[in-house]
Amino acid sequence: MNPEQIFIGGVTAALCAAGIVKRTWILTETTKGQRLVRRWGESRAAMFTLIVCLTGLLFGLALAIGLLNPIRW
Repeated sequence: MNPEQIFIGGVTAALCAAGIVKRTWILTETTKGQRLVRRWGESRAAMFTLIVCLTGLLFGLALAIGLLNPIRW
């Protein structure tokens, strides 16, 4: 397996895990988070952020362990 693929997958998973932990900070302190709260309400914005971060976490882990492989030309 390619070391770059492991690195990119690991970093993606780590950043998404940090996003899950800091979900309330994202919604209160960032412009896009505040926009989500204004548009959808606090609970739906929090759920959306959680789903996006979980999807990224799963994608990063799948990339790091080799379940997903990038297209090679």
